[in-house]
Amino acid sequence: MSSHLTNEILQKQSWDYFKLHSQQRLTTFNFYLVISSVIISALFATFNKDYKIPHLGIAMGLLLSFFSFVFWKIDIRNRQLINTAITALIFFESTSELKDHVDEPHIGKVFMREEYETNIKRTSRSMLPWKTHYGYSTSFNMVFVTFGLAGVIGAVVALIRTW
Repeated sequence: MSSHLTNEILQKQSWDYFKLHSQQRLTTFNFYLVISSVIISALFATFNKDYKIPHLGIAMGLLLSFFSFVFWKIDIRNRQLINTAITALIFFESTSELKDHVDEPHIGKVFMREEYETNIKRTSRSMLPWKTHYGYSTSFNMVFVTFGLAGVIGAVVALIRTW
């Protein structure tokens, strides 16, 4: 088998690996959002003064925090798998015959170009949160922390209400 054919096979394998784990990451996050929303709804339902089992609110809050931790760890692993594929794809782009422009990658080298443009966005920091660059990881982590803290606060409120 020629080295050119081997490179094509490895490049396709890297792309398929990237695609699989990228889709898995988004699917897992979407599932987390759905299950967290259900738990938050159940938690708030226990705050109703006529609710028969107010202690259940403590369990719901702790469950929300636990799921936030578990899905955060799953997201970290998915990110590692995606980064493995990206590293391989950048390698194949770097061996491409497309010529880069001075200090920036050729527009056809999608992964190298994206990394280059993201680094530019990261260096132009702003005090305004809506003008700051947030990647998937930062955005997902903000959601995990928010729901995790909501779970802790909800459990504490439920505990106080049962006294």
